[in-house]
Amino acid sequence: MWTTALFLMLAAQDAVTQPPPLRHRPPTDAERASAYPDAATRAFVARARAERFRVDSTLNAYRAMSYERLTLGGSVGGSAGSGGRERLLGRRETVGRVSWSRRDGAHLAMLGRRGVQNSRVPLPNPVGDQLAPIPWYPGMDALWLPTPTGAPSSSGGKAQADTTDLVHPLAVGSESYYTFALGDSAVITLPDARRIVLRELRTRPRQPRWNLSVGSYWFDTERLQLVRAIYRLSVPYDVWTEVDNTLAAGEKGPPWYLKFLAQPLKGELQAVTLEYGLYENRFWLPRVRRVDGSVKAGPLQLAVTIEQGFRYTEVNAVADNAVADIPTIPAANLALRASFDTLDGLWRQLWRDRRALRTRDDTAAWDARRVVLDSAWARYSARATAQRNADCQATGVRYLTSTRLGTRLTTRIAVPCDSVQLANAPEFAGGLFAERAPVYASAMDEATREALGLDVQAAFAPQRITWHTGLEYLRYNRVEALSVGAALRQQLGAGWSWEANARGSLGDRQLNGELFATRTNGGGDVTVAGYRRLVQADDYGLAFGPVASLQSVGRALDEQFYYRAAGGELTRRYSGRGAGALRLETRLFGEWQEGVGTQAELSLPWLVNRSRTFDRGVVDTLPHLAGRAVGGSLRLLAARGAEDAGWRLGSAWRLEGVAGTWRYLRAAADLSLQRALPGRVRVSTTVSGGTSTGGLPTHRLWNLGGWQTVRGVRAGSLRGEAYWMSRAELTWARSGWWQPGRFADAGWAGARGDLSRSDGARLSVGGGVGVFGLPIRLDAARALEPASRWQVNVYAPIRF
Repeated sequence: MWTTALFLMLAAQDAVTQPPPLRHRPPTDAERASAYPDAATRAFVARARAERFRVDSTLNAYRAMSYERLTLGGSVGGSAGSGGRERLLGRRETVGRVSWSRRDGAHLAMLGRRGVQNSRVPLPNPVGDQLAPIPWYPGMDALWLPTPTGAPSSSGGKAQADTTDLVHPLAVGSESYYTFALGDSAVITLPDARRIVLRELRTRPRQPRWNLSVGSYWFDTERLQLVRAIYRLSVPYDVWTEVDNTLAAGEKGPPWYLKFLAQPLKGELQAVTLEYGLYENRFWLPRVRRVDGSVKAGPLQLAVTIEQGFRYTEVNAVADNAVADIPTIPAANLALRASFDTLDGLWRQLWRDRRALRTRDDTAAWDARRVVLDSAWARYSARATAQRNADCQATGVRYLTSTRLGTRLTTRIAVPCDSVQLANAPEFAGGLFAERAPVYASAMDEATREALGLDVQAAFAPQRITWHTGLEYLRYNRVEALSVGAALRQQLGAGWSWEANARGSLGDRQLNGELFATRTNGGGDVTVAGYRRLVQADDYGLAFGPVASLQSVGRALDEQFYYRAAGGELTRRYSGRGAGALRLETRLFGEWQEGVGTQAELSLPWLVNRSRTFDRGVVDTLPHLAGRAVGGSLRLLAARGAEDAGWRLGSAWRLEGVAGTWRYLRAAADLSLQRALPGRVRVSTTVSGGTSTGGLPTHRLWNLGGWQTVRGVRAGSLRGEAYWMSRAELTWARSGWWQPGRFADAGWAGARGDLSRSDGARLSVGGGVGVFGLPIRLDAARALEPASRWQVNVYAPIRF
């Protein structure tokens, strides 16, 4: 489930038809005039555009140490208010030695490759391979434009603006899509006392579109070479909106179930930061590159960070001194690469042709082509395996060629066959790994916040209103029974968007809805909303997620507590860059709250036995009361470390204060600690506690019991003004696809004056199994005090 988000995005992208033939629209006279506030800005952009590729003819050779780190984190819910903590799903690091010359091309000698992975599902690979990156090559654009999934774009090397990819702000004709303004200036003094003046160019999109970027670019004013760049997409990449926009009349889109299951499906680019260094007092070459983004698929959210760093050992512009020791790749390896390119092209064309199938004969012909191509791939794989084994036996090194940088450069690559050697490379244990990581974390964070603030946005230009349905608006619980909804959404520009949604429920026969407007800049957002909705009263679990709905339907089991609220709110969310970063949510609200009760009857057990219904002995939140509540809340999440490579600490803090019919203040904190132990064992522990002041209403009491708190204990059987809870677990974290474990939980809830006492505390033990390292568990648990029967449950998201 963790990596399903990226898979769904890529699958949906593959289902999109060919881009429309119109890729570039020349700017009108009015757009040319409005793109620049003055003649100085127009002249600056014209010079930068002319100098965009000129460095290609002056740099002849370099050597560099190249480093890359890919970090992937995942959470269920994706906000500071969700019940599932963020996990570090995996991290991969590579280091290599790059030699490039205009005469001999590029050679990459891999020196190290290592990583940790907390899921058996293969990690998505946005950068395309597991090799160290090439810092620069002829034709490479200085902006290193990424696609929505993180891989470098092909449009960076195009002179003309191309709307099928991220539109380059300096491309010819970019006035159709951007406006420009000169910003600040800065002066760098070199050791020889020479002064370099830098000038900032700011770009703003004319419309809020995913392929237009908001950016700040600093240039050397002498030669207009890029020195620093900070930019992000003007709006998230909404897969389904782009699918609808590119489908022509009569063309087939992706399967209906894919769109139904993955709502929403978006990719967001929080920030791209690039920093260049001056070498030989002449050449600006990449020193640091970083991409921070996220992918959201339904309740799942992935945080992706790609970090690259380069340390140059030689930069020489004299052709006679060009790097000359690049080894020759054996002819057999070159032939394998040619076969791969041919088969890869045929495979891509095959899947493009699938969209045009109309008749049974078309499908039969397509199936026949696929059988032939599958056979060809099998033969290629056998040849590649045999060649790799032969290379390793002969030299201990296997040879590859890569065209991941496009057709401009074929890179010759040498990779040691010994994976242990790669994982324990001295370049990791020396200074490179430890030295580079702090640079990624701090070098440009402040500049990024300033350059991409909430007020830095595309122009106000409302887009068409879109209609949304699917799993995002379908749920089942003990109050509403089946609840179905839909929404209208629109991007307005200037960072603003709005949504109006409505849902009706069969159980309590209520009509709920929300109308809200949001302004966002990728790293945070502000939302103003009016609503009437069912609210989850508990701090844990995901009551309205698909797993909870399946539990309700399949087992007549709903352990959550609810109340209904109608009113308005102002919410501010902040999310730091990368996996494990700080996430903060503040909320001011005024609303009318009223009680709800169990209304659902239908479930699979009920169809078999009419007496097996939802637990009506549960004390509902406000059975006979209603009242006003005006107040605010704060939620904060943070995580540090990698549990498979040491300690990982996660924390969640919650504070809420209310006045009105009730007056109270409640606060709580969770601390989770994970540690990898010898023998492929991971130990996890959570300590949580909360208390309150004033008169807490029933719906804001702390509830313990159930699979998200004290397993094996009936949900809500522990309830009060204060609580404490502890959970501990041992998991065989890497024992194949199944991850068995044992656990013990303890908890207490009651009057705040009894917080230091343990009277009435519940203790439970049990064991279970995780699947593929996903946030889904199958556990069996029983309470020891007082003793109870064993209970078995499947649930998500998990606390550990």
